Amino acid sequence: MKHFRRYRRFRTSGVTKRIRNSISALLALLCITGCAGGDHGKPIPDDTASGEVTAVPADVGIYSDAYSPGEIMDYFFEVAFGSEYGTSSDRLCRWVSEIHYEIIGDCTESDRELMDYLFETLNSIDGFPGIRAARFGERVNFKIYFVTRDELCEMFEYANEDCTGMSEYSWRTETCEIFEARAAIDCEETYERESTICEEILQSMGIGNDSMSYQNSVFFQGTCLYKRPSSLDIAVVELLYSPALSVGMTKAEAIPVAATALRW
Repeated sequence: MKHFRRYRRFRTSGVTKRIRNSISALLALLCITGCAGGDHGKPIPDDTASGEVTAVPADVGIYSDAYSPGEIMDYFFEVAFGSEYGTSSDRLCRWVSEIHYEIIGDCTESDRELMDYLFETLNSIDGFPGIRAARFGERVNFKIYFVTRDELCEMFEYANEDCTGMSEYSWRTETCEIFEARAAIDCEETYERESTICEEILQSMGIGNDSMSYQNSVFFQGTCLYKRPSSLDIAVVELLYSPALSVGMTKAEAIPVAATALRW
């Protein structure tokens, strides 16, 4: 959910320490087999957040020029497990069947261009089941609304007058497969309009949590003015849909497996 905050605080998770322990054997194996490790150096500022970021080809592993593998892992486990509001499965939830969306309400041409970019990016991710506009008579499983702030509050139990957007998805209890979702954006919003569209659509893919860790992320819980997802945001979604991971995994199960999907 995107909403305004009058304060900012930053937090980091303890996942990195657990990741290092989990992948130590993997790194040792790489050294034994003669694979030289590169010098990643210090993370550089992500200057792609205001532009377009494309997904990384699957054969080279998931990575970001601006963030280390450990930072990607930390952020993934921070936003992809659990939920900011309502019920959470505490397991990895994602779509496994093709998504058929419908856009409802008063959106602009710029809104549609942004959503087309998001859909194109999602469709380029390895393991993603695909997303397209629903055809006539076809069942819609993802509805995207552009409504007033008052209507948004009526639609969602946890929405309030500070919300610029909100989304939710439904999953099957036995498998954690997402089968239905909806997102709503305040049609009168101008200040955070682009970042709100990005956040609510990407969160509908299985990213249940907001975060205070990165201001240039569309999942940032405070004010975010970036008009496109950052390379870190894209890497998180790529990791969510990586074939290395299985839907329904717990965090403990996912940590050692997710490490193998990254480029170290």
